[in-house]
Amino acid sequence: MPNGHPPDPTCIREVLPYYQIVYGDAIEPGLGLTNGTPGPRPITIAPGKGFGDGRHETTQLCLLAIGYLLRSQIAPKRMLDFGAGNGILGIAAALTGAKVECVEIDEFALDEARRNAALNGVLSAFEFRTTLSAPPVTFELIGANILLSVLIDFAEQLTQRLATNGYLVLSGLTATDVPSLLGKYRSLLPQHRHNVFERGEWRAILFAPIR
Repeated sequence: MPNGHPPDPTCIREVLPYYQIVYGDAIEPGLGLTNGTPGPRPITIAPGKGFGDGRHETTQLCLLAIGYLLRSQIAPKRMLDFGAGNGILGIAAALTGAKVECVEIDEFALDEARRNAALNGVLSAFEFRTTLSAPPVTFELIGANILLSVLIDFAEQLTQRLATNGYLVLSGLTATDVPSLLGKYRSLLPQHRHNVFERGEWRAILFAPIR
C-alpha cells in the first residue's frame, strides 16, 4: 500500500499467506499460495517438541497477521517473540530484517528455537532469553501466541514494551476469549485499534496504531 498503513477491517477471515513452513522436503499445503501468485517465504522447522511448528491454527493466524503487515509495506526493525516456543514467529520477522528478542521459559524449546534460527540463516538476529529484558526496551512488533491467562497476566509488561507506532499480535485465543482479551488490552493501548483474524474456532488479534 502506498502509505504503508494497513486497511481497517474489523474482522479479517483470511489474507494472502506470506510464509510457507518447510519440514525437510515437505511444504505445509495449508499456507501455500496458488494461481500464479508470487511464492511465499519458506521457514524451515526441524522436528521437535516446541510449540509453533506451523500446523496449529493460532501459529498460522500469527503468520497471517505478520504477513499482512509486510504486504502493507510495514517491516519492523525490532521484534519481541514472547512465549516463543520453537521460534517460528521470530524467524518470520528476522527473515525480513528484524532483530528479535526471543523469550521462552522452556529451555528445551529455547534450544529448538536456536536450532531453527540457525537453519533459516538468522541466528545472528536473535537474542535468546528465559525472561523479559530489564529495563524494558521497545519493539515495533510484539508477537505472543500463548494462553489467555498469560496474556492477561503480562498485559502491562507487553504493552509498555510496544513502541508508540508499534504492532501487537496476540493469539492462543478462541472466539470466547476475545472479549476478555480486548477488555484488558484496549485500555492499555488507547492509541491503537484492533483487527481480528479468524481460522475455525481460533482467533488472533492485531493491535495497530491509529493514524
